Amino acid sequence: KVSTMFLSRQVFLALCIVTSSSSLCITRALHRRARTACVSMSSTTNDLILEVIHRKKYEVQQLEQKHSAPNDPVKLRLGYVAEQSSFRVTRALRKYKLGDERPMTVLADLKRTSPTSRALPRTVSGFNDAGRRTEELMNFGVTATMVNTDELGWGGSMDDLSSVVSKVKAMEKLPGKTGEMANMTAVVMKDLIIDPIQIAVALESGAHGVVLLANVVGQALEELMEAATCMGTEAIVEVHTPNEARNAVDLGASIIMVNNWDRATGTWHPDQALAVRGQIPDHIVTIATGGLASSDQARRLADVGYDCVALGRALAVHPQPSRLVRNIRAHRAPPSIPGWNGPRDD
Repeated sequence: KVSTMFLSRQVFLALCIVTSSSSLCITRALHRRARTACVSMSSTTNDLILEVIHRKKYEVQQLEQKHSAPNDPVKLRLGYVAEQSSFRVTRALRKYKLGDERPMTVLADLKRTSPTSRALPRTVSGFNDAGRRTEELMNFGVTATMVNTDELGWGGSMDDLSSVVSKVKAMEKLPGKTGEMANMTAVVMKDLIIDPIQIAVALESGAHGVVLLANVVGQALEELMEAATCMGTEAIVEVHTPNEARNAVDLGASIIMVNNWDRATGTWHPDQALAVRGQIPDHIVTIATGGLASSDQARRLADVGYDCVALGRALAVHPQPSRLVRNIRAHRAPPSIPGWNGPRDD
C-alpha cells in the first residue's frame, strides 16, 4: 500500500511524458475540470476568504486573456509536459534519510496581512522588499520561503515572488554558495490556486513549487495536483482535518502541510497538527503550521514525525527570530521507521 502511494505521482508523471503528444488536450481537460470542481465553502466561512475566492475567479479570467497568444510562455507551459522535476522543495524541507535522526527545518510564510481570523490583527509584517526580507530570514536559517501573492487577503503580489526569486538566485551565485544553495532552499508560491494557469504563471515566475488549499479547492484537488505534476513541479497540499489528510494521501500527495487554523471558520485548534500526523505515512514530507510561536512547540511536532514547521507571524513578532529558528533547527528527533506511520489495517 505504501509503495503504491509513494509511486503514484511518479507513475502519473511517466504517463504524462509517454503521452506528451496529446498533452495539450490533457492539460486543457484538467483546466476545465479544475475550474468546475472548485466548491463553494459553507455559510460559516470567513467572509474575507469568500471574497478572495470570488475575486480569484476574476483574476483567472484575466490571466487567460493575458496569456492567450499561442506562443505565450505560460500558454506553452500549460500545453506541454515537463520530463522531470527538480524536487527542490522536498530537498529543502527534509534534511535526512529514513532511519537517521531527524533535524527539523523552517519554512517562512511571507505575508503582510492575514484574513485567517478576526481574533488576530490583520497586519502580520511590515516589510517592503520581499527579496531583502527573504535574505534576512535565510540568514537566520530558514530553508524555504512561501511567498503569498494574493493582494486582498495576504497583502502580496507577483512582484513579491519575482523579488524573492531574484534574491535567491543572486545568493546562489555568491562564492562557495552555488551547490549548497541549490540543495538547501526553495521558493514556493502561496495563493488561492483554483486553476492550472496559476501554477503555470508561478513556474514561469521562477517558483519551485506551489501550495494547494484542500478545503478551498475541494474536489478540484486531484486535477490541480495532476496539473502540477505534468508541469514538473511539487505541490504542498494544505489540510486541516483527518479526512482531508487521508484524501491527500490517497491522491498521492508528496508534501502535506497540516494547519491548526480552520480556514472555513477562522477557529484555532492548537493540537490539530499533532492529532492529524498519524494519518500520514513517513515517506511523505510533513509540515505543521498555524499559530506556532516557540521552539518547544516545534520540538513536540518533530518528535511525532513532522519534518518542518511553517512560521508566519512568529517571525515578525518574536523578539529574537534568529534565535527561534536556530533553536528549532538544533533539535534532533528520533529516527523514523520506514513504512506507514498511521493506522494500520491489521
